[in-house]
Amino acid sequence: MVINTVTYSRDIYLMLLQAHSIEKFIDVPITHHVYVQDDRIPIPIWEKALSPIYKKHTLVLSHNKFKIHEPEQRPHGWNEQQYIKLMLASEMQHEYILSLDSKNIFFKPVDIEKTFYGHEGGLGNDIDVHTSNLEWVKYWSIWIKMVEDRTGIKSPKQRFPCTPFVFKNSSLKKMNKNLDVRHLFQSVFNTEIRPSEYILYNFFKDQKSFSLEKNLEDFGIYTVYRRDLDDIPEYKEKTRALLLGVGLEPNYVNPAIDRTSQRNR
Repeated sequence: MVINTVTYSRDIYLMLLQAHSIEKFIDVPITHHVYVQDDRIPIPIWEKALSPIYKKHTLVLSHNKFKIHEPEQRPHGWNEQQYIKLMLASEMQHEYILSLDSKNIFFKPVDIEKTFYGHEGGLGNDIDVHTSNLEWVKYWSIWIKMVEDRTGIKSPKQRFPCTPFVFKNSSLKKMNKNLDVRHLFQSVFNTEIRPSEYILYNFFKDQKSFSLEKNLEDFGIYTVYRRDLDDIPEYKEKTRALLLGVGLEPNYVNPAIDRTSQRNR
């Protein structure tokens, strides 16, 4: 099993903290694939910053491999990130791939193989998107309909798209065989349609696979919400206290808390 994170330069302090948390709390050696989406911080600097943290584990950095926009177009980073996550996972040779966001931090010992291997998909409740009035279902309703039209497949029940999320290699192959994923993402490029890589993937998920049934923190993962760091001082200090309290080092925790801002995105 491997871990994938797609990130960009403004999240570098979160990525340093995530790397530190992986090294501290995951004992079985794993490979962590980190894809840097932008050019603001050159890859050699990322390498210099992240590589010394990994002692038990292996870091693989990549950059500039997957694009949905043409050179003359202004990229839409959030949309392209969804595409990159699917393509990066599709390159993996392992059967199960754990997909994380920069903001996911391990805060207690986790056996990755026992916890995630053999599962597929994300957290939460299975929702019938054709009958639900939940706000997130409404938000992605145009995308869901678009995928249904492109694939000829009625959407299965969906979960709110979030990390951690487990990809299965055979399901990724099925998706790429039956759909031009790049063309689909290009068709919504610079539009108001917001794609979701995880909702798309679920159309091809093995419906017999085990789903992730625990709460997020039961998996030993804490999510650092950028907007709340800006807007809620109590959350900021609670997050700092929790991460320091589990033994993560201040020289990784404090920059991630103090220099990460939703307003800078």
